[in-house]
Amino acid sequence: MPPFVMDVLREAMGRAGDEQLQRLANQFNALPKIRDQDLIAPWQDAEARAQEMLARPEEHIRHVGQAQQDALDAIKAHVARASDRCANLLKATATPAQATGGVGLDVAGASSHQMTTAAASAASRGRARISISGGVEFTHKSIERRQDQLRLLSREFVGGPPATETFVFSPEEVARLRASYAYLYDWTKRKGGSRFPWNVAMRELGAIKLRARQDFKPISQDFYEKMMMRKL
Repeated sequence: MPPFVMDVLREAMGRAGDEQLQRLANQFNALPKIRDQDLIAPWQDAEARAQEMLARPEEHIRHVGQAQQDALDAIKAHVARASDRCANLLKATATPAQATGGVGLDVAGASSHQMTTAAASAASRGRARISISGGVEFTHKSIERRQDQLRLLSREFVGGPPATETFVFSPEEVARLRASYAYLYDWTKRKGGSRFPWNVAMRELGAIKLRARQDFKPISQDFYEKMMMRKL
C-alpha cells in the first residue's frame, strides 16, 4: 500500500522546517548581544540623581536623596526576589538544542519574537514540548496552569515593592524604574539576558523604548482592540 499523501506532505514540511530553523539559528547565534542603553537609562538617571542629592551640602536635599536611594534599594530587592521566583518557576530541565528539536538555537541571543517563533515551529511538529524558558518541566503542566502561574508572577512583580517604601516616587515612576532595573539586573546575571524582564514588564519596557525614540502615538485600549486582527 502506498504511503498516505498527508504523511508524505508532513515529512516534507518537517524537513523544510528543520532547514529554516537551522538557518534562523545560525543567524541568531551570529547576532551581537548588545545591552539596550535606552532601557537602562531610567534606572541609571534615577541613581545619578539620588547620588547627586546625597552629595549636596544642604541637609534637606540630602534627606530627599536618601529617601530616593532607599526607594531604589527597595526596588532592587523586589526585582531580585521576582527574578529568583521566575527562575524557580521556569526552571530549565533541557538544553536549548533539546527544546528546539535538536536545532540548538541560542535563546539568550534571540529576541522574544525570534525565540517564540522557532520554538513554536518545533512544537507544532510534535518534536518537543517548548517552554518560554527553554525547558520542559514547566511545559508538562496544562496551558491553563502555566498561564495562571505566569499571571501570578506578573502580578507579584507589579505589586511591589510596598508603596510605603517608595513614597518618594509616583506609581508611574516606580513602574518605569522597576522595569528598567529588571532589564539591567537580568543582563548582569546573564549576558544577553533572559525572558524574565519581558515576562513581567513587557509593556513598560516597550513604553520606555518608545519614549526614548520619540516616535510613538498613544491610543486607548478599546481603540487598540478594534485594530486587532481576529479569526472569523
